Amino acid sequence: MLHNKFKYGLLVCTIFFLCLLASCKEEAVEASDYTCKTLPAFIQKTTGFNPARTAFSTSEKRTMGLVLKEFPQPNSNEQPKEYQHPSWKMGGWLSPIQIDGKGDIYTAPAAFVNVFENPLNKRNTIYRVNSTDGLMNEFMNLPIADTSDHRNPYGILSIAFNCKKNILYVTSVAGSTPQQENGCLYAIDVENKKIIDQVKGRDFFGIQVVVADDKLWLMAGSTRNSDIFAVQIKADGSFKGSPEKVASIEGLGARGDDKVKKIIFRAPDLIQVKGLEFNYNLIAPTEKQMSSFDFYFNAETKNWEIKQ
Repeated sequence: MLHNKFKYGLLVCTIFFLCLLASCKEEAVEASDYTCKTLPAFIQKTTGFNPARTAFSTSEKRTMGLVLKEFPQPNSNEQPKEYQHPSWKMGGWLSPIQIDGKGDIYTAPAAFVNVFENPLNKRNTIYRVNSTDGLMNEFMNLPIADTSDHRNPYGILSIAFNCKKNILYVTSVAGSTPQQENGCLYAIDVENKKIIDQVKGRDFFGIQVVVADDKLWLMAGSTRNSDIFAVQIKADGSFKGSPEKVASIEGLGARGDDKVKKIIFRAPDLIQVKGLEFNYNLIAPTEKQMSSFDFYFNAETKNWEIKQ
């Protein structure tokens, strides 16, 4: 009788332990967790453009705001067509663009040459373009540090999207000074417009959600130097620990001191990094030529290494 009770107790403990392990186990991560971008429905409905040949742009020198461009067929002499909804200028000059699984577009202001069209009190505003009708509205206003320095006209620099959990990651340097990092990295629940996590006191430039080592990471380039950081993303979309340096583009390229403006997820364990000059001011080079480097995650050394 006692022996049977012991076996029963051992079975219960075993089942409990296995359940505990299952609950603690991290979710399996696939590349599809990142690649959820859907083309907005209004493209064909409103503009008549061919969605397969369209792209959104915020870098048109003569057109402020968001622009939709339709490129001609290959070997055609036609010029690209452009479309701009009347509401797409409400944020002034813009920079980052991110599209979610529903086709909604997220963007943010970026001062260009001067701040006349980009008020400083709007530099931490996220704008959203509705996939159905193409209407742009303010989505969310992020806080700005009390130490705001008017010599720094920048706020939001980059946006990335966690498709599986519908989380928007945003990096801002609003409030940072030449001497002090007062920026912040945010994780935002899009459905509830709620900040679920943040890393304060860090100035990051380009960010991206990346699948590496069978885990989901947010990778970020520093605005202060050429370093690349990474922080693991937990199952709920928040951060696991703090960003840690994993690579650098220091000494690479023509200039050797570029900051990481863009990180492109190519495939699991593979990214492309694009560097650019950045010094917190509006004095820009005549031609903003980006440097470009490929990095891969070495499964044996557990390090990010440049692809030769």
